[in-house]
Amino acid sequence: MPSARTVQGEFPIVETINSPSPNPKKINPRHKKKNVEIFGFKFNGLSELHETLGTLFIDKNMSKIIIHFDRKRKSIILIHSMKKKNLIIILFLFISTNLNAHTSHYKNFKRIEMEIFRNNELIGYNYYFFETKNDELKVTNQIKLSVKLLGTTIFDIEGYGEEKYKNNKLVSFNSKTKQNKKEKFVRLKLNPENNRFIIKGSSYTGEVSKNNIIGNWWNHKLLQSDSQISPVSGSIKKQIVTFIAKEKIQLYGKSYEAEHFKLKSKNSDLPDDKKLNFDIWFDNNSGLIIKVKYSKMGEWEYRLKSFE
Repeated sequence: MPSARTVQGEFPIVETINSPSPNPKKINPRHKKKNVEIFGFKFNGLSELHETLGTLFIDKNMSKIIIHFDRKRKSIILIHSMKKKNLIIILFLFISTNLNAHTSHYKNFKRIEMEIFRNNELIGYNYYFFETKNDELKVTNQIKLSVKLLGTTIFDIEGYGEEKYKNNKLVSFNSKTKQNKKEKFVRLKLNPENNRFIIKGSSYTGEVSKNNIIGNWWNHKLLQSDSQISPVSGSIKKQIVTFIAKEKIQLYGKSYEAEHFKLKSKNSDLPDDKKLNFDIWFDNNSGLIIKVKYSKMGEWEYRLKSFE
């Protein structure tokens, strides 16, 4: 029997508050690091993602190589200094991934449709609608699903949410959700005085850092954050995101060159039924999360069906 705590951003994980007063110090996920060769030089620690490099020095008799990641330019600066020739070469290697895009990227969208499957059976949908006016973006979320056993509904959820952004910054979020006849809610707004979120929800009330991301699958910045806010109850969940591999996947007759990530709870001591544990596939061309998969009382998947 599926959990009665099934929700779109983290389901079917029981709602819990990992920290009564979260204030993440990092805004970038941890990544699986690789050995990368650039112009004949091999380096440890060049990530497939972003912002994990510091500055690396390599000094071997004839040359010095300095690698530095420039956060503002979103680029890797490679400086090659030849001692004998007094020659300095500076190369800018720009990161190709769209993960660094702002929410303004979504101003080009009108609608994102995802279907929800359990054990490969279609059980519901999760739709997102986008409205843009000047420097404001409104994202409306609708979710509905139902699980039946022997013709009887044993679990259902129906919810509505609205996120508002101004100049690429989240300024408010409101949601109402009914899970098995139980009402849940979130009311969030940005406090302009201290630049922090004020949250009143069915599972959490308090102030948190503005670096937290609403845990909805339309926003690929979820893969960059150290913690997410439940779109159903407002609880805070700290997380670690790791790059796995580049993979080809097929969805609804369409082929994607996707980037596969693992999103897990930062606290490994949490009970298994309270941990975040998702496999997420991101399409760099569209800048969208195209598939989410996890196991909890069955095999669950969100699949991107269409967008415009």
